[in-house]
Amino acid sequence: MRALAELYLPAWQRVPELRGQLLLVLDDVGDGEASATLGGVCFRYHPRTGLSTTVIDRVRKEVA
Repeated sequence: MRALAELYLPAWQRVPELRGQLLLVLDDVGDGEASATLGGVCFRYHPRTGLSTTVIDRVRKEVA
């Protein structure tokens, strides 16, 4: 949470709907897709299908 709070963007604070909100920075993984992992959840964005989430801990237990 601290790392997210450090991503302060002054321009966002001037927009009432965004003021005080946190953002999640996604890493570019190619072909327009982006992803990030936070708190055991993988967030993945695809321009055609939108945002999806996968709980990593659950996936690991199923494989084991």
